[in-house]
Amino acid sequence: MKTNNIHLTYYDCHKTSDYIHESRRFCEAQDNCSNCTPYLCNNRQCPYSQLVNATFDIEKHIKFLQFWSDMHPIIDNKEQKK
Repeated sequence: MKTNNIHLTYYDCHKTSDYIHESRRFCEAQDNCSNCTPYLCNNRQCPYSQLVNATFDIEKHIKFLQFWSDMHPIIDNKEQKK
């Protein structure tokens, strides 16, 4: 009996890096923008163009932003309601 070793990878598009990865993959899978549903539903403006064409390393950018966020927490001095 022959078995196939197929591994499927799923992404959680609620995570920024997965969303960007899948946005790029989605665009690459389209033949052209004129058949792209998000493009057509967005007044013929690509909602992914800045993500797909980004030249920066998104993982480095996310790490940097997370570091900044950790160093600059939001301070809430409001008294708690009893």
